[in-house]
Amino acid sequence: ASLVAPVGIVCILATLVGNWFNHGLYHGLIPVMNLPFLNAKPAKVMYVTRVVAIMSRHLVYLPHMCLPAELKALKLRIDRGMTHNAFPVVRTEFDRHLVGLLSRRELFQILEDLKDPIKAREICDETVDDRIDLTLYCDRSPLSVDWGMTVARAYELFTKMGLRHLIVLGHTGKV
Repeated sequence: ASLVAPVGIVCILATLVGNWFNHGLYHGLIPVMNLPFLNAKPAKVMYVTRVVAIMSRHLVYLPHMCLPAELKALKLRIDRGMTHNAFPVVRTEFDRHLVGLLSRRELFQILEDLKDPIKAREICDETVDDRIDLTLYCDRSPLSVDWGMTVARAYELFTKMGLRHLIVLGHTGKV
């Protein structure tokens, strides 16, 4: 019982000295195990960098009235290694105003529904060339940021809200 205080003090000192020279064991395992991890605070360079400088230029989006063939082609791209986990849904191919965000899981759900003839008739709009209204499946209010926002503000939004996707909009509100 008399050794509890000295052993506790030695453990605390050992931890402080070890952290002074390098990160802890668990922090070192994050890159080794390829775990997704974001620091609590943004890096200093993020305060002077704009989102437009780091956003992906390979935009993959879907029109809100979509042909089943377009969804099947997108699934084929996913099967071949596309790493996107969600896709912005826009008004049309030519008017890329944001309507929603369709996740990979929701895409697979639509494709499963299309296999069932009864469900396929329900979701395909006969008045519009048998197109599917993706707004029935997608998140209609995804969070987005303006292209001129600093990366630090976008980073804080991303981490505090626990997001996996963050859509960047141009100055006219288009994806």
